[in-house]
Amino acid sequence: MRKYAKILFMFLLVIVLLISSFSNVFITYVSAASTDVTREVASQFIQSVDIRTKVGTMSGATLIDTPDLEKDTVPLTLKADQAFQADLALQPDKVTVQKNGALVNGTDIGWTITVNKENVAVNNAVLVDMIPDSQILNELSIRVNGGLPPGSVIDNGSSLSIALGNITTRQVITFTTSLKETALLAALEAGDPSIPVRNTAYLEHDDNETTNVDSPKTVTIPLNILSTSGSYDATTTVNNTKNITWTIVVNEAELAFNNAIIKDTLPAGLTYIAGTATVNGTSVTPVTSGSELTFNLGNITNAVTITYETEIEPARFQTNGSYNFINEAVLTWDGLTGTGVEKNASVGVGSNFFNTSGAGYNRANGVISWSIDINSENINWAAPTITDSIPSTQQYIQGSVRIVDHQGSAYAGGAFNYNTGTSTLRYTFGSAINSRYTITFDTKPANTDNITANFISSSSSHFSNTASISSGTITRNSTGTQSYTSNVLKKDAEGYDLNVAGRKITWKLTVNENGATTPSAPKAGTDPSLYAAIALPNVSIVDTIPAGLTFIPSSVRVLDRNSNPVTGLVTVSGTDVVTFDFNSNITEQYTIYFDTAITDLSKFISQNSTLNNGNFNVKNEATLIHDKTTRSTTDSATQTVSNHIVSKKGIPTTNGNKYIDWVVYLNSNAVNLNQLLDVDRFWLIDNLQAGLELDTTSVELIAYGGAINVPDNLPANGNDGLGAGTPVLLDGSHIVYDATTREFRFNIPNDTIDKAYKLSFRTYVTETVASGSRFSNMINLFGSKDNVAVPINGAYQSNDSRQVTFLEAGSMGYGNLGKLIVKQADLDDNNVKLSGATFALYDQYGNKVQEKVTVNGELEFNRIKYDLPYYVKEVAAPTGYLLSRNASVDGTPTTVTPIGAVVENAIPLTLTASHTPKYLELVFANEEISSTVFISPVSVNFDKKVSAQTDVRTTMTLNGNTLTSVANGLTLLTLGTDYTVVGNTVTFLKAYLASQSVGTTNLIFTFSGGATQTLAITVSETTPAPGSGSASVPSSTPTPEPAPEPEKEIGSIPPPKPFYIDGVNMDVIKALVAKANSAPVVSFKDVPAITPNAKAIGFATKLGIINGYDDGSFRARATITRAEFASMLVRALGLTSEGSPEFKDTQGHWAANAIAVLKTLDIAKGYLDGTFKPDQSITRAEIVAMLSEVMNTSFVRNNKFKDVIGHWAEAEIGTLSDMGIVKGTPDGVFRPNANATRYESLLMILRMLNASLDHSLNVE
Repeated sequence: MRKYAKILFMFLLVIVLLISSFSNVFITYVSAASTDVTREVASQFIQSVDIRTKVGTMSGATLIDTPDLEKDTVPLTLKADQAFQADLALQPDKVTVQKNGALVNGTDIGWTITVNKENVAVNNAVLVDMIPDSQILNELSIRVNGGLPPGSVIDNGSSLSIALGNITTRQVITFTTSLKETALLAALEAGDPSIPVRNTAYLEHDDNETTNVDSPKTVTIPLNILSTSGSYDATTTVNNTKNITWTIVVNEAELAFNNAIIKDTLPAGLTYIAGTATVNGTSVTPVTSGSELTFNLGNITNAVTITYETEIEPARFQTNGSYNFINEAVLTWDGLTGTGVEKNASVGVGSNFFNTSGAGYNRANGVISWSIDINSENINWAAPTITDSIPSTQQYIQGSVRIVDHQGSAYAGGAFNYNTGTSTLRYTFGSAINSRYTITFDTKPANTDNITANFISSSSSHFSNTASISSGTITRNSTGTQSYTSNVLKKDAEGYDLNVAGRKITWKLTVNENGATTPSAPKAGTDPSLYAAIALPNVSIVDTIPAGLTFIPSSVRVLDRNSNPVTGLVTVSGTDVVTFDFNSNITEQYTIYFDTAITDLSKFISQNSTLNNGNFNVKNEATLIHDKTTRSTTDSATQTVSNHIVSKKGIPTTNGNKYIDWVVYLNSNAVNLNQLLDVDRFWLIDNLQAGLELDTTSVELIAYGGAINVPDNLPANGNDGLGAGTPVLLDGSHIVYDATTREFRFNIPNDTIDKAYKLSFRTYVTETVASGSRFSNMINLFGSKDNVAVPINGAYQSNDSRQVTFLEAGSMGYGNLGKLIVKQADLDDNNVKLSGATFALYDQYGNKVQEKVTVNGELEFNRIKYDLPYYVKEVAAPTGYLLSRNASVDGTPTTVTPIGAVVENAIPLTLTASHTPKYLELVFANEEISSTVFISPVSVNFDKKVSAQTDVRTTMTLNGNTLTSVANGLTLLTLGTDYTVVGNTVTFLKAYLASQSVGTTNLIFTFSGGATQTLAITVSETTPAPGSGSASVPSSTPTPEPAPEPEKEIGSIPPPKPFYIDGVNMDVIKALVAKANSAPVVSFKDVPAITPNAKAIGFATKLGIINGYDDGSFRARATITRAEFASMLVRALGLTSEGSPEFKDTQGHWAANAIAVLKTLDIAKGYLDGTFKPDQSITRAEIVAMLSEVMNTSFVRNNKFKDVIGHWAEAEIGTLSDMGIVKGTPDGVFRPNANATRYESLLMILRMLNASLDHSLNVE
């Protein structure tokens, strides 16, 4: 009772809380009882109360602790913003409706509905019951509390409404429904075992309130009404036939049926046997009318079983055949408006009266066995005669015939006779028979051609035999067939040996496989020689060795049927065409093994003159002849050689891991690919799918001492069974990766592939990847010879895919790795957090492995391995700021790497495994760009006198800006040749100044921000004029002037080539530039004037070669299509053309005219299929190719960029780089296949224009 008291206490507590004004309540409950489940019940009860449904709302949290109620105190804290009120008036109990039902008679259902068991006051009560579609209401059965309904009753077929009026006590309503005949027949036709009847009701009362039944009731009506079956009796009757017994079960469900009648229509071939019918075991006499039987069952409420027998007409057993007797019974009863319930049963009967069949073929001796079955149905027959005419294609073996009875015993009640003239075998029974007999005999083929060659018989070439039986007036025939096979030569490929010393394929020749079968034993009274094994005389096998393979004579082995070696039986001759001659007749099976070596190693790289990356097949064919047949037998075998030049496999991922491990197998057969492909340099390129990031520290290369067997799939642990191999030492020259393009390039060590290798590496999935993502990556093998690409791209490639699933967010799932946290703030105000700066993470080799942008002054590089060197570099400063010159690591100031380091101007750092916490914090402070710049001094003197010449210096005050150029008029000075810059000091070299004319030379300094500055240099010449001053006596004998040489005929020197090709007018370009210089500057909201690219974008728009967007933006980093670049180039060069040649995919294109101009001048080449692909993004290499076609220049490779070696545009990229038209990244890559941006494309054009105009443009 104490438990319930505690529950009541908690209930009262809630009531108090509901009616009280409170903010914080603390209650102490004293108890000394032991712990039980009461605290849980009470706690759940309290928590289930929704206080918010009362007057007022709760904006604060409601917390009710669930302590142990058996202990001293129960802390209970409720917080609310206002008082709560509750109406304590007790609510009356609600009226309920309950329903039940059960079968009461056959398919009738009696329903009971109980209303208001609570005895509460209910006004205007109306009960509505939904009558199911399968039911009919019996209105006379309706009762309310045992009597007739007090109010109105409305039955509309689908619902019943009973008015109960105002009630205050329980009401019990009962009524009956019956199953509709249509529903019954439909269910029986559908084969349903029962009909579920679901009934529901509701009560309308008290001003449109509705109370539904507590739970609808379902009553199931079983449908076991009628079933039929039959059984076959194989016993022969006195009428020389068989019987079938039929059983009909009616009303197994024990429903009520009045005047039930069964009508059974017998199928053709059956006759009712009078006196066999029973009903529930009692003999009855059905009404018969032709083939119809009628059983009148009267009124039934229980199951009824009817049985009777039928006789099968005897003619069914006087021939071979099978019959299916279908017997149909129909149940009807009073009140049924349809045709009744129908069921049928079928009984299958087979008759095997007389049958001839093949009983077997022996391959060793060619004996065919035949069997004739007589009277398998045990019917009574007058003494029959069996006749068999042996076909001309067979030879009867005299004395082989036998006859046995049904018990397998020899039968002597008749006589055999064989007529050699007609080849007729006859057996005559001496008396009538009533049981089964079997005759057997043997034959042999009359011709041995097929059975001594390779042959598989078909339906048209089987051996056949026809026999007949006659008994009285009955005659029947039966034909049997016997299939057979013969195999005298079978060729198999037994495997390829991976040993590179041999590269052997083993072949197997199985000779006279027929001889592996034991000959059938001769029967008593026959000629034993007819059962002897067939001998093959003078067997010879010719094997043509495939091209590229060499026969190895010493490998030949001959084995007998028991796998024992045989010597002296076979003579081997030939090399390219090998002959195996047997020295004696053979009756048994022999096996010949021999090897061939693959000597043409080009098979490993190509098939049918096409480069092949994968397995290849070697087919070998052999032909056998012998003197027993005129036919020759040829068989072939194919050996598949496992071969992979490149095969990429993904190791199955483990749930929770955010990385994929990949394995690439190279040159599995360890051939020398350099020699076979004529390549002196190899590399692999894997363009990682978006969302993947290469772990450059995971790259490993294993070399194997021989060929390897590449597995089809790798297990989750990555064990491929190949062993350890030999690790190959790798460095930064082998592993090249760019996180921006996600291109992973692996340069093969020593540029040589003459071994089998395994390259393995790991890719992480980035933070933006969702669980369940699938990644597919393809890797390609490339090669070059003398720096010229070899066309193997696309031939040797492989890909695989893997799915990653994980639950963890953030950096979880990457394994035990650390991270680098980068923070960035204003140099003068550390509270100003800077966003938009781009930082790059480089590995120990200088590969950019991650690149991210600061947000709110912070970013994070994760997936950092311990104890390995990394570099962090700010590659783009926040807008309006300079690159940081102030950085610290974990609070310690640090300096950037020097020029020539693995990564220049970067922060070097290593996260050690012992470091706590598992990350390093880098803080960068950036200086805001100031627009004030000046130089000092602004004027200097220079004397051209040799002894007085000296370099001239001036010092710049930049305030965060940078020097972009120095010009003398329109001529730009060359850094390193004309002047040098060290820190903020600019030194003009005396060699340059000595070339200036006497007077004032004004050198214009241009900066990234601020106004230009001018350094005025006064140039003088104080060298004495010749002849001035006193004469002097020479210190030695003067050297006489040389005699003048005779004039040489000098040919005309060809003028230098113009900068551009014919068709490009330099005057037009100069006019366009002059017009642009006078045009107003166009500004864009996303290109601040202080950004480094503002000049080039501004001049390009003034030049009219590119425009911005309607929203005022320029979108410098957006990619550009081939058509857009063609249009820009045409406008920049002022090109026009009268012709209109088109590529097949540019007709009607908006840029068709511009593309046609470039095609006319042979600047735009298009693709081999005649297309230009105008809407495809243009790559940096494609831009270089077009610009190269515009200029008159020679192209030379310079190995400046490590990712263009072997590229189709390598020479063009190198030359334009030397000209200053294109540039790469600080880490020495060019990214030739990367899509060019709008800014990159216009900058390349402007640099080309600048080079043609003697660098007079100020665009950078």
